[in-house]
Amino acid sequence: MENDEIWQVTNSKNLKRTSVGHLHKKELLDDGITGGFTSEIYKVFREDKELLKSVFEYILDAYIDSKLHDSVFTLLNIGVNQWR
Repeated sequence: MENDEIWQVTNSKNLKRTSVGHLHKKELLDDGITGGFTSEIYKVFREDKELLKSVFEYILDAYIDSKLHDSVFTLLNIGVNQWR
């Protein structure tokens, strides 16, 4: 995910990679590695809540079964009424 320059992983330069350049999921989980949006993307989302909402809804609708949407809101501690 780092290759799209939207995401960053903490200390990724020091992590093992597969032959095609992917990070090892087990290492990420075992070592509690964190990541998220780049600081530039994060800043844009903090400043433009409507853009954040649009992106969130797109990802939710495109990649997550609608039966699981409420569970996603609960997991992320987001009130459904905040978004819908």
